[in-house]
Amino acid sequence: MSNPTHKSYSDNEIQALIGKNVQRHREKQGLTLREMAEALGLTDHSGLVKIENGNENITVQRLCSLAEVFKVPAHALLMSDDHRDKACCENCDPLAALMQQSHRTLRVAKVSIELTETASAESE
Repeated sequence: MSNPTHKSYSDNEIQALIGKNVQRHREKQGLTLREMAEALGLTDHSGLVKIENGNENITVQRLCSLAEVFKVPAHALLMSDDHRDKACCENCDPLAALMQQSHRTLRVAKVSIELTETASAESE
């Protein structure tokens, strides 16, 4: 099986793609915007409306939080319909590969901070 053709995405296309995927996962799980906001610990759902409409730049941290609520890997929120519907490797979509790399970097940074804090506390 050959890999799908890779596409370059503009910022607006990325925002729209993420928004579409967030809405799809939210609806698939039967969550309202208010319920989703509550699950994320937000007091207002207006930011989620902006994300779903493709009108909000989303941080990697927020993307990972959304993925945790949906119980999916974070890169699933970056996959286009072409890639999601095909049985292809997880790295065939460049956005998904970038997201996986970013997510791993965040986890490594978090562990490093926790280790540093533990070492500091033990030396006191």
